[in-house]
Amino acid sequence: MSHIKINKSLDLVFHKKNNSKGEYKSSNKKKYNPFQYFKFDIGIYLLFPLLIGVYIGYNVDLRLKTRPTFTIFFLVLGTLSSFYNLWKLTKE
Repeated sequence: MSHIKINKSLDLVFHKKNNSKGEYKSSNKKKYNPFQYFKFDIGIYLLFPLLIGVYIGYNVDLRLKTRPTFTIFFLVLGTLSSFYNLWKLTKE
């Protein structure tokens, strides 16, 4: 025996009676997609090391009064870190 139940997000979910106790089991389970958040992960893995490198380099330059020297150094270090993270992500 099948019943239709409307869940909180107003989607129709079909339920089938699982056993004689009256328990219902959903028949349309969402499948796990490993690439669902892949684009978001790439953005984080590429953007954050660059931003952190520029932030650290800029603050070191302000304290030592050596304008773009450390900013460029940490920007290059952040870029290398971003490519390393991308390499690790694609290796998995």
